[in-house]
Amino acid sequence: MHDLAIHEKMAELETKYETGKKDQQIADMARNQRMMLMTGIVGLLAVASILMALFFRYRLTNSRKTLAEQRVSQLEQEKKLIATQAVLDGETSERSRLARDLHDGLGSMLSVIKLNLNDIKEGVTLEAEDVSHFNNALSMLDDSIK
Repeated sequence: MHDLAIHEKMAELETKYETGKKDQQIADMARNQRMMLMTGIVGLLAVASILMALFFRYRLTNSRKTLAEQRVSQLEQEKKLIATQAVLDGETSERSRLARDLHDGLGSMLSVIKLNLNDIKEGVTLEAEDVSHFNNALSMLDDSIK
């Protein structure tokens, strides 16, 4: 009986040993599973962070590009405005010069013509109808001088 009790005791100890070993394996597996889960979560968070950083970088680059395009457009509009203003200034300057030339040149020329016509009128005998035409021409000349 003693042998049987020893065998039973040994079987019981062996069962306890195997159970402990299996419990240790289960605990190790659970720990590995938690470690894998944590590694996966950390990896997922890292990938999400990288994706967010890339998204914000894309938006920043895109907004900078849009701002640069708007600035180029604004500069082109300013350039067109300056060119248009230069053309208008040139036209105004040319008109002023033409007005001065007309006023100075044509006005004095018309005055000289009037004086010459008045001198002619003094020395010439005209018929009544011609005098009317002559006076009408002098009146139109006065209007042109004004």
